[in-house]
Amino acid sequence: MTAVLITIGVIAVFAFIESLFAIGIMADSNASLKKKQEKYSIVIAARNEESSIEVCIASLLKQSMPPLAIIVVDDHSDDKTLNIVRAFSAENPLVVVLSCDADETGKRAAILKGVCAAETDIILTTDADCVARRDWAATMMSKFGENKKLISGPVITKTKVFQNPGEYAESLFLMATGAGAASQGLMFQASGANMIFLKIDFVDFYKSDSGAGFSCGDDVFFLQYIQKKYGRKASGFCCNAGAVVETQPSAGMKPWILQRVRWAAKSRGYSDILPFLTGTLVALSNIALVAALIMFLLLPELRFFIIPGILLKIMGDVLVLFSAAFSWNAPVRIISFFLLPVLYPLFLMTVGIAMM
Repeated sequence: MTAVLITIGVIAVFAFIESLFAIGIMADSNASLKKKQEKYSIVIAARNEESSIEVCIASLLKQSMPPLAIIVVDDHSDDKTLNIVRAFSAENPLVVVLSCDADETGKRAAILKGVCAAETDIILTTDADCVARRDWAATMMSKFGENKKLISGPVITKTKVFQNPGEYAESLFLMATGAGAASQGLMFQASGANMIFLKIDFVDFYKSDSGAGFSCGDDVFFLQYIQKKYGRKASGFCCNAGAVVETQPSAGMKPWILQRVRWAAKSRGYSDILPFLTGTLVALSNIALVAALIMFLLLPELRFFIIPGILLKIMGDVLVLFSAAFSWNAPVRIISFFLLPVLYPLFLMTVGIAMM
């Protein structure tokens, strides 16, 4: 009985936290926006993105608040990416194309090259496989100001009715968890695919060599640098639907899992304890769910206590997913939303095995 109470207790605590996250996401998504007319540049690092870069740039050229420049830095692509960007640049002076030198390799170096080339103090970044909504820049700018040195926004994986439902739900859950924590003043997650910051801060961050030993993760390392320099309140998350960018799904299950492995591996370089606390809570809640399912089978006399715990775990996750989907005008996938809490422990176990 003690084990059952502990298991249900862990689930209940996490479900309560998820309810706070859901409330925070919905409240922030309805917050009023302050229109600003400030000059900014968009910086994109691109490597072998011939299938998506054209749509990406087209969405940026349609922004309701146009940028001073869209700077695309080619990171040694061996496909048609560079030619496509050059064609855009020849037709539209807003599009500036740069190429990494031989000694400049990787997204970190490409972003720095673009940031340094920008003529504005304010920088917006996105990825070459992303599509921004028309009010993306204006919405992100509305949250950016003297007291906010870095703002990140929602990045949603593209999906269709029968396409990548698992990846869509899982990535939405991760993004919503980070957004919910940020709504409570505990921001620990940021995405370079949707971020606004000051040019000088990124240059100083690069000089600090924070996270330089990792092939990915500059976004989170940069977030932690900003929080250490200015305080935790200097960062924020924009939950308004206009701030959403959509990204391409993984090519399959294996690339999806390997991406999560890379994300988990870079956590070794984190200096903030919040990502570890959040990850621990998520892991414990999923372990508790597995334990509850096992107890359901082995202890039929206690099912009266166990069933509500299992339902509480499912409803907590689903609440976060629905709050994010409704707040960000994202597709609602009812079946995958309800299946994710049950199948997520298996996915986490697969990622863990892949890491080893």
